Amino acid sequence: MRIEWTEKALADLAAIAARAPQQALHIYEEIGRFEKSGFPNSYRRVRGRKDERAMSVPPHVVLYRARGDGVQIRRIRDSRRRRVGPW
Repeated sequence: MRIEWTEKALADLAAIAARAPQQALHIYEEIGRFEKSGFPNSYRRVRGRKDERAMSVPPHVVLYRARGDGVQIRRIRDSRRRRVGPW
């Protein structure tokens, strides 16, 4: 399984690393662990986006989309912060 990162997801990870390097490393390692398990479709769907799923890496949420033989990591968000508007 191949993992593709969007520029926004990489920017999100870089911003997390700037303030909490260990947390960014944890997120990266968890994504790698989920890569080995094949990103099961059991993760919750994102409301209003039928092809997007979310996995929890507390306190963050990783949004991803299945892409052929791989996964596209789209965004990484802090679940403690209230979001206004689209992810």
